[in-house]
Amino acid sequence: MMDPAYIAPGGCFHTIRVRPDGTIRNRSQHPLDTLEAVSLGAPERIMVTAEQYERMKGMAQPRWVDGDVVDAGPADDALDRLKQRVKRTVDIQAEEARQAWVTPGSGQAFEYDLVAAEAQRLLASYRGEGDAPFDDFPLLAAEYTARATAGSPRSFRDLAEAVMARRRDFIVAIADIRQTRLEAKLRIDAATDARQIEDALAGVEWLRPGM
Repeated sequence: MMDPAYIAPGGCFHTIRVRPDGTIRNRSQHPLDTLEAVSLGAPERIMVTAEQYERMKGMAQPRWVDGDVVDAGPADDALDRLKQRVKRTVDIQAEEARQAWVTPGSGQAFEYDLVAAEAQRLLASYRGEGDAPFDDFPLLAAEYTARATAGSPRSFRDLAEAVMARRRDFIVAIADIRQTRLEAKLRIDAATDARQIEDALAGVEWLRPGM
């Protein structure tokens, strides 16, 4: 026997049709004696209670969520808001991935930029066989002295080449993260429903040190 909650005062029942994103595209009323015919002829219809059907009448954009009807506002607006929210998540994840390649602290980041500039200048201009003048390359000289003092000496050129190798690795990583971020956001923009948006986010893989 049908649950009384599904029977309207007029002796009828109600059904809805739902889009993949949950928006209700059609609602209809049927006499009780057509229950079997409706169930067999339109199995995609979902039966709703009389109370749910009445609530839908006052909703701007009813949606079927977890077995109940809710007012989500215009479907396009809801989808756009979801896209913006998920794209912000992508930006946050991208920044977290970048930070994995950067030593925390703006001062140390500035130091790395300066020593990279020194290394590039030394490799481009210094052709001497011995060590470069300390005054011309103070940051490289600092590492040179630290290594010599600690018993692990390296030449200025070796130090400069190591700095530039690390710099290249960093640039490759940041470029990969940028490409991943842009591709994810483009897939989100192209999505036509919430599932495609979720799939786009779930498919993102960020490059991490050691990968």
